[in-house]
Formats: sequence, structure tokens, C-alpha cells
Amino acid sequence: PALLAASETDLTLDTMAQAAASWALERGETAGHGTATLTASDWLFRPLVGAAGPLAVLGLRRDDGREPVQAGQLPLLAGLIDQAALALDRARLAGDARLLARVEERDRLRATLLQSVAHDLKTPLTIIQAAAAELEQGATPALIATVRAEAERLKRFVSNLLDMARVEAGALAVNAEPVDLTDAIAAAVHDTRHVLGDRPIRLDVRPDLPLVRLDPRLFHHMLINLLDN
Repeated sequence: PALLAASETDLTLDTMAQAAASWALERGETAGHGTATLTASDWLFRPLVGAAGPLAVLGLRRDDGREPVQAGQLPLLAGLIDQAALALDRARLAGDARLLARVEERDRLRATLLQSVAHDLKTPLTIIQAAAAELEQGATPALIATVRAEAERLKRFVSNLLDMARVEAGALAVNAEPVDLTDAIAAAVHDTRHVLGDRPIRLDVRPDLPLVRLDPRLFHHMLINLLDN
């Protein structure tokens, strides 16, 4: 077992004490000084037992080698240990609940992403299919430009999917840096001008906004997706 806290900052446990602590932690029973197990140790180890089993052990020792706890104080010690075990158990359950909540949120976001991707891919695929049918009757510059633009949209969607998968897997680092929101929005509008066409765009960004720390590339993808939708 690892030493998590002690009254002395430079405290170390000898081999016998470590054996007694391990025995108490593994079996959930008291071990060490004054017990029937590993009595040669100067330490008395009492387990903190939760609903799922032993959580930790509490070690006690006196410098004069006498009994660490008097017989009349054992019930009080047992009560304090039970309360500590209950608190640790609640903290563990709270941690498990937070982990479960994160997993559920991740699954919800994944489902939302899949629905969004299905919707986003449907439009350019439909346009490309219609353009391909018209190509049989003869290609025009406008038709070729449409195919090229929609193919670029598909490429961007797939790139976004791969980036999100890499971020979730930890293979793609999020490089946050100060970004000017006005410049970021203007760049996104510029890159979606062929999709926006003649639609009016009104940029209303306060000039006194501070720089925001974020990944500029991922933020650019997000803005493009918003404008495209």
C-alpha cells in the first residue's frame, strides 16, 4: 500500500510495518501491535472498510513502544474509523458518478455529432448526384464549379470528423492561443463565400472584445460549419 498521509513528513515504514498494513488492507482485519497478526510490528493497523471492501488502513504507533490505543479508547477509535470509511466511500461514489456523467455526456455528444453529420452530408451528396446526372448531357463551367464546391464541403466534413476522433483519442492536441474574434469570423465568412452566395452577412462584433484563448484551426472549422448550416 502507498503512504497517503502521515503526522510526520519524512515518515517511512519498515518491512514488518508494510507487511502488517498490506495484510490489514487485503483482508479487512486489524493487524500489527497488540493483535494476533504480525505482532512484532510497532504499528497497529486498522482497516477502513466501505461497501465494496477495504478502502485504506489507519496506522497508529507510540514512540515508547506501548499500546498505541488504550482498551477504553477502542470503541471511540472504531467509531471514528467507520465515519472516515463512510466519507471515503461517499467520495468514491461521487467520483464514479462524475465519471459516469462524463461518459454519458460523451455518448450524447457522439450521437448528436452523428445526426449532424448525417444531415450535413446529405445535402452535398444530393447536389453531386444531381450534377452527375446533368453531366451526362454536357458539362458547363457553372456545373463543374458546383461539383467542385460540394466536393470541398464533403472533404471538410470528413476532415472535421477525423479531427474530432483524434481529439477524443488524445492523438490531436488542442493548441490554444489568443485569437481575435473579429478576424476569426471574417476568415470563416471569406472561406464560405461560395456557399453563402448572395445571402447578406452582417458582422456585429464589439471592437473592444478581449482576445480569446482557443485553438484557431478547430474554431475556424466550427464557424464554417455554423455558417454552412
